Amino acid sequence: MWSYILEVHICWLVLYAFYVASLSKETYYHANRWYLLTAFMLGLFIPFIKFSQIGVESLSSSLTAQLPVIDITAAGTWIQANFNLTETLWLLYWAGVAFGLFRLFLGVMGIWKLYSQGELERSRGFTTVYLDEPIEPFSFFQCLFVHKNHQLNDKEWNTLLQHEITHIRHWHSLDRMVIDIIAIFFWFSPMVWMFKKSLKDVHEFEADAHVLRSSALMDYGQLLLKYANQPLQKSIKIGNAFFGTQLKRRFIMMTKRPSNEISLLKYLLALPILMLMFFALSCKDAIEDQLGIEKPQNVDKELIVDYDAEALKEDEKNKDLFVRVDQMPQFPGGERALVEFIQKSIEYPQEAMVAELEGIAVVQFNVNEDGTLSEAEIARDLGMGCGEEALRVVKSMPDWIPGKQNGKSVKVKFTLPVRFKLK
Repeated sequence: MWSYILEVHICWLVLYAFYVASLSKETYYHANRWYLLTAFMLGLFIPFIKFSQIGVESLSSSLTAQLPVIDITAAGTWIQANFNLTETLWLLYWAGVAFGLFRLFLGVMGIWKLYSQGELERSRGFTTVYLDEPIEPFSFFQCLFVHKNHQLNDKEWNTLLQHEITHIRHWHSLDRMVIDIIAIFFWFSPMVWMFKKSLKDVHEFEADAHVLRSSALMDYGQLLLKYANQPLQKSIKIGNAFFGTQLKRRFIMMTKRPSNEISLLKYLLALPILMLMFFALSCKDAIEDQLGIEKPQNVDKELIVDYDAEALKEDEKNKDLFVRVDQMPQFPGGERALVEFIQKSIEYPQEAMVAELEGIAVVQFNVNEDGTLSEAEIARDLGMGCGEEALRVVKSMPDWIPGKQNGKSVKVKFTLPVRFKLK
């Protein structure tokens, strides 16, 4: 859970920083809109994508060093010790979600109330809702809401229509609703609100640019200032309001020289950034994914065959180190005794429990000719002390029954995966 949230924010931060640094000042508003939407959604899904074949060779019959994945669960006393903190955090989170859902519900119901009370006029593929109460003009999906006595002349009314029709026909309300719903579940994230604000700005820039195709900048600017100087009117947060963003920022973009076509190449620079994040966030779990083979039916423990490809290339140079022998080394008492020994000896690190960290740590070691263990090391660290704890227990193991090749005791390399999980 926490790992996923961290990876999502890394993606959002990198992609949003690129937008601010390279794209936000360009006048390709439609492209910016889709960049923001795509970057936001990719940030949610990239952490789910895992490549299990990168950096780890496929399992095959040539690999024989087999050890069980040892499942380590948190003891009840530990859970009770950290129960209050964890429960409080979750209660706070769901309280925020409930509050966000309630606000969204009130917003939608408020729009429905306005729709049901207004006078409807359907034309040009959308519905205009004329209201008795003073309200800031806004659109929501295929509806335009305005005050019945808006006091606009025909020219000003047509200008406002052009602006709001752009919101309607480009489905800007759909963008807003998607972001709003996701923001409810990431209410604690400042990155969500940054994306939301930037997308709202781009919507207004896009609508302004459409208006300026047929209206003079001076006339349109005077209309915006006219409404800005009027007494405060009721506004709807989830709608696309005529004054949806700061006027100063809108005037800056309206007077900006259109970006040249070469600027479009900047959008291609996002591709290597995306690829970098794909590999950085997806391939780090390649070994863990490789370990996650299908569990045999009716077996308590999952047998795993795994190795480090690069390490084996080095090991092959050492003729005294084997990964396959006629008689494999054994823990005293066999595989079940090994599982029991590790489960009794290992302790779930407190830091990992508080953070609700789960996953697989991998330790590699050699069983020497005399059964002693050597060169124990962490091949994959889960973090927060999990790898160190697994390594400590491996180093505390008693001597093994050595492996034999052609009747002679030999050194054999093993990989031991330990899965830490909370009940």
